[in-house]
This record gives sequence, C-alpha cells and structure tokens, in this order.
Amino acid sequence: MLYYDQRLLIAAIIAWLALFSYSSTAQAQTSLQSSDCPAATGVFGRPLDYTDSTSRESRSEYGPGKTYLSIVENVHFTGEIETLLKGNTSTDPLGDILYTLNAFPNHHRALWAASRLQFKQGKPLKPTAECLLERAIRFKPLDAVVHTIYGAHLHKSGKINEAIQQYQIAEKINPNWSELQYNMGLLYLEIKQYAQAKQHAQRAYQLGYPLPGLRNKLKQVGQWP
Repeated sequence: MLYYDQRLLIAAIIAWLALFSYSSTAQAQTSLQSSDCPAATGVFGRPLDYTDSTSRESRSEYGPGKTYLSIVENVHFTGEIETLLKGNTSTDPLGDILYTLNAFPNHHRALWAASRLQFKQGKPLKPTAECLLERAIRFKPLDAVVHTIYGAHLHKSGKINEAIQQYQIAEKINPNWSELQYNMGLLYLEIKQYAQAKQHAQRAYQLGYPLPGLRNKLKQVGQWP
C-alpha cells in the first residue's frame, strides 16, 4: 500500500520529467565503491525505515507526542528545504537533506530532493545523488518507490537502459502500481518503443490511472487503441 504522499510524489516526478530534456551534466555514476558511498549511520541510534509504520510513528524521548519522523521533518525537511530554496540548520538545503537521509535512508521525498538539487547545481553532490539512492536500495531493496525515483533520476540523466532496469525492478516489487505503469509507458513512448508504451499504458488505465496524457500521446502517433 502506498502512502498518499507517495502518490503525489510520483505524480510530481512525472510532471518534472516532462519539463526537461536529458541532462549532459550531473551524469549518473553507477557501481559506486562502498568507500565512496558509506552506509547511513542513523541519528536516533540506527537508521530508520521510512516505509515502516513502526519506524515512522515511533515516539521519541524529545517531547510528548513527538515522533522521530516529525522531529526530522519539522526541522530538517521543511517546505523551503524540499523546494530547494534554502537550508534550515545548514547554509543550503543539502546539509538538511543529508541529515534527513541519515535518519531515514529511504525517505522518498528527500531522495527526490537530492536528485533535483544535483541537477539544479549542474554537478554531483557530495555524496552524490546516485550514492544516496544506491544506499537507500541497499538499506531497503524491496522499496519500489526508491527504485522508481532512481529510475527517474537515470531517465533525466539520459541513461535510458539503466532507468528501465530500475523501473522493471520496481514493477516486480509492485506490479499493480498504476503511477509506475504510466511512467514506464511515457519512457517507452519517448524512445519510440510503441508496443511497450502501449502495453504499460493499457495496464496503467486498467489499474485506474486517471490522467489521459499518455493515451493522448499514443493517439497522436497512431498507437491507440
């Protein structure tokens, strides 16, 4: 089951990809060495799983009614940080994004923010967005949303085959996710693999995806119905 904010996140990723062409800067780097991409150490004694309700709702010792997640998000992942306007406890958003991802390595919105920040800066972050995404996958290999975000990051980098691989892993984990099927359809349409684009579009609409954009695009190239 997806959290509601995850559905909004993937919808935002689809819209973001539609705004930009492939980037020649901040290219994805895969097969990172562990020394270049150390594991998260955690903030509250150990790294916490963003998809686990117990981890998300765990009460902290820092005040009545406060959860570890609320402490992190209220200080280190505010709206201004998520939209990359400025940092809160650091001079720029990166420091706070890294804090969030140290506490919750697979925090979906923070991972997407790291990806967008790297493209905004036009050069790799330190650690890179690829490192943060690969670290999240090592931490929670069956988190379909992380694979999807990584796929979108690779897609934006122009690494289409690697993006497809990440989307396919996400699909194996959650084959009935309409937003993912729609996004895969858009990617295949972009590279003119129309049969695959139509297949994923049909699956997305069977699963109840509401927006007609992909269907309309397929109609324009004579691939629908």
